[in-house]
Order: sequence, then structure tokens, then C-alpha cells
Amino acid sequence: PVPHFRVKPGGRYKEFRIKRPVLLNKFIIHFSREFRVIYHFICVKLLADMVKVLGYNRYLLKRAMKILDETTIYPIAYLMKNKQYDYEALSFDVIPKINAVSRMEGAMNDNHLVRYLCDNTPECHRYLSKIEEINKTRKDLSTQMSALALRLAKEDENIITVSSDVFKEGLCGLIANRLMNDLGKPVIVLSETDGLLKGSGRAPKGGDLHAYLMNVSSLFLSYGGHAQAVGLSMDKNNYAQLKQYIHICNSVECLWLY
Repeated sequence: PVPHFRVKPGGRYKEFRIKRPVLLNKFIIHFSREFRVIYHFICVKLLADMVKVLGYNRYLLKRAMKILDETTIYPIAYLMKNKQYDYEALSFDVIPKINAVSRMEGAMNDNHLVRYLCDNTPECHRYLSKIEEINKTRKDLSTQMSALALRLAKEDENIITVSSDVFKEGLCGLIANRLMNDLGKPVIVLSETDGLLKGSGRAPKGGDLHAYLMNVSSLFLSYGGHAQAVGLSMDKNNYAQLKQYIHICNSVECLWLY
């Protein structure tokens, strides 16, 4: 995809569609320091989406890391607590904290997070304590809900499906991922609210959970994802049919998983 940047030089917004890495370099060199900090969004975006770091994505990520090393990006530096910039630090110290704000819906006005990320001055620090607090709450709840999910899981099943009104929708993916790593099996975790089930599924490498559930996609109100991760919502009344379909897989050897 062609990168699309929106900057505000001289008080007016102007758009740039960059078609080649070499052209992108010219823009970065030509424009001010404020334009250069846009690159940290590229870096975080690529790592957060867990896209394959190949070709153009690889070029953008390497370029972004170089600029992070050369330029003080206060919102990123504060979240990293001034650690050395590298892919691991961004993946484990920065991205989870940013994601926590959206996962913990209602804990913080999303506009405050936007202001924090866009304010490349020391003053952005005023939002940091709240972001750190939300992330700590997210980790504590994830641990508690993962323990509950493990108790609800039937470990003899080939595909594990659990649902509860205790689960927080924004944490279902994290819970499913933790159980998948612990049990080595595909896991679907659903949160129940007002007669609707919403959640996420995770599968080990080598399987295709997305293709498997596509066979019953008519049961879902929304559905999407890829081989190892899916997101879905459905009417609670359709849950029994989903469980029945999964039971078929649990009664036979599912070669598609591995």
C-alpha cells in the first residue's frame, strides 16, 4: 500500500502520497523535524499489526528505527523509560501500553491518547501516569480472566471455546493467546453482553482457524481475521450451533490444525 501522510505545515493541512522509498527520503530530508516524527507512527503501526517485515515494510521499519535513534520522540521515550530503541523494546514496552487504552474501554478518553502521541514536547508527560495505570489494570485483569478461562476450558477438546459475562471484550484476544500458548491448542474466548457474544480466537502456527470457522460464518454478525487469529461477534442464541460444529472437530482428528 502507498503510505499516506497528513501534516500541518504553516497551519494548513497538506497531504502527501509517497510512491517510492527514495521519494520518501527526499520528503523526510526536506521537511522539518515535526514531519520527521511521523515516522514513529509507522514503526509502531508495523510492529503492532504484526505484519510480515518484508520488502517495503522492512524498508520503512529500518528507516523509522534510524530516525528514532537520531530524534528525541518524547511520547515514545517516556513509554520506554529511556531504554535503548530496538524492536523488542517497542513491542513490549510501548505497544502494549498504547493498546491498553483501547482495550480498557472507558478508562481514558481516546483523544487524550492522541494528544499524548502527537505532542512531541516534554509536556506530553502529563498523560503518562494515566496510561501506565491503565496498562497495569489491563495486566491484572488479563491474569485474573485467563485463570477463569483456564478453569472453564475442557482441556481434552481439540478446539477450546469459553464464554462468560465476566470477560472484558477488549481482553479476549490476550486471554485466548495466553491459553493457546499454555495448552498448545486453538482457543476461542467470547465476552457476553446484552445477548451478544464478542471475542477472539487464536490458533498455533500450522493451523487455519479462520478457514475452519468460515464454514459457519452465517452464524456470526461480524467475522474476520487470518489463519492464526480471528475476531467475531454473534447472537447468543447461535452459540449452541457453534459449539455443535466445534464438537465435530473434537470427535475426530483434525489434521487441519497441524
